[in-house]
Amino acid sequence: MLAETTLLNRLIEDLRLLSLAETNQLKLVRQPVDINGLIKQITERIQPQAHSKEIHLDQSLQEGLPALQVDSDRITQILSNLINNALRYTPKDGSIQVTTSQPNPTAAVTISVTDTGTGISPEDIPHIFDRFYRADKSRSRASGGSGLGLAIVKELVEAHGGTIRVKSPAFETDDHQEYGTSFIMEFPSL
Repeated sequence: MLAETTLLNRLIEDLRLLSLAETNQLKLVRQPVDINGLIKQITERIQPQAHSKEIHLDQSLQEGLPALQVDSDRITQILSNLINNALRYTPKDGSIQVTTSQPNPTAAVTISVTDTGTGISPEDIPHIFDRFYRADKSRSRASGGSGLGLAIVKELVEAHGGTIRVKSPAFETDDHQEYGTSFIMEFPSL
């Protein structure tokens, strides 16, 4: 009963957060944030979960990035959600990599979370950020997640003036030699 109550409470909170974000009523506490430092903290916190699943969690962070004017708690929520999703769909001995880059000083800062998991089919990609959408139909709410995580991620990224897109190379070639999924976000720099 306690587990069901916890899941229901999380679903209610997720719906509340999503509603606030969709109606531009979500209050963001923006401050200059060293995005690489924040990513290091997040990956260090999640590293034990990755290690227990025998998944390599790495970072490739471009040095010298400008501070981002963001809500660090919401960016933590975004990245934690994406990394935890990657942990669910990446097999043993797979890898997850978080990268940052900025091609030039006036460009947006790009943050990517890439895994070597099963990938997302082309039919599912247009719906991946929809409420309650599950690309893996075998997953139920009891096995984790409200089905709102990626919808919330998208709304939070956009609330920061950013964009998010998904690529799944496993389905982009006929030979299916590449696997995995990349969630690519771009945030305006200061």
